Amino acid sequence: MQSDPLQQLKPLHLPPDPSWWPPAIGWWILMLALVILTAWTIYRLVKFSLAMRPIRHGKNLLRELYASQKQGDLSDEDFVHLSNELVKRVLVPGLGKAKYSRLSGAQWLSELDSISGSNSFSEGDGKVLGNERFTRDFKVNCDKLYLALEQLLKSIRP
Repeated sequence: MQSDPLQQLKPLHLPPDPSWWPPAIGWWILMLALVILTAWTIYRLVKFSLAMRPIRHGKNLLRELYASQKQGDLSDEDFVHLSNELVKRVLVPGLGKAKYSRLSGAQWLSELDSISGSNSFSEGDGKVLGNERFTRDFKVNCDKLYLALEQLLKSIRP
């Protein structure tokens, strides 16, 4: 017989190192939270982009109107009427704000002032968008009116 019984034992085999897959439950929860947060962010960005579409389109149409007026294709009177129509189209069918559809005159100008956060429509060059545009000899500074309308479209939020 052998003198040392421990010599007869086979060498120890260590278990394999833990694998990275499958991850622990905490990592699953973190991944799920990130997927939900990413999906919610994409949803909100798409929704905001779709809501801003009428405003972007209105800005482009206003630039085209102004360019036509500057080239002489459009009279000052037509520029004023089409600009007013453009603003109503952005607000009423574009953004669904039906309360603006029936407004005209001083009420319309005060609402435009409240949207733009200035008094450029009731007291400034935008005053021509009220009843003044229906008078026989109205005067308009199309450059200043364009700037006021551009500022108005920038301040509209869906």
